[in-house]
Amino acid sequence: VVLGNEPFNLSGSGSRSLYLPEGSSATSPPKCVGLLLPTVRYIVSGEELFGSLRTAVLYRDSAGKQRSVELLPAVLPSSSWQPTPQLLQLGGLLDALSLDGLTTQVQLRFSPSGLFGGGSWRVDDVYFDPWKDFS
Repeated sequence: VVLGNEPFNLSGSGSRSLYLPEGSSATSPPKCVGLLLPTVRYIVSGEELFGSLRTAVLYRDSAGKQRSVELLPAVLPSSSWQPTPQLLQLGGLLDALSLDGLTTQVQLRFSPSGLFGGGSWRVDDVYFDPWKDFS
């Protein structure tokens, strides 16, 4: 965690963001999400020309086995803070372990990736709400 917040102040006037240097990864704490609209968005900044930020969803399948699904599309670099598009996973959570059939626990794993290592990235304000307006 480093000083510096995304400029939109989506979750209030924060002062810190997550810094991911080349070769690193970070995994979020578990979060309860809906299975009907499995999207996530966040604010990101990274400058590596041939890099991207991979985002994977970690979850348990109906047999209780840990699984992961990459979110699409990969996040492309920008020297300034930018909101990601709605990142989707297509069908990967259909076999998720769910107590009520509509929600499950997930974690996100962020990893710089790319031709020359992926560069360094900053992440802030992660939203699982597909209707959040970033404009």
